[in-house]
Amino acid sequence: MVDQEQLQRLVAKWTADSDGYRAEAQRLELNDRSRHATSIAMLEASAQAIDRCVLQIKTLGRF
Repeated sequence: MVDQEQLQRLVAKWTADSDGYRAEAQRLELNDRSRHATSIAMLEASAQAIDRCVLQIKTLGRF
């Protein structure tokens, strides 16, 4: 049979594991947010570059 001390150790371990998993999940969530923000910034930069190219083509077509 399990005594009180063993139960306390198991509960402490499970709590620590749970806290560790929660911290890892939060870290991964922040990484996802950062990755999404980077992707959005890259898409915006690409769109601006395309806009500049279109503007240059239009400008060259006028000459």
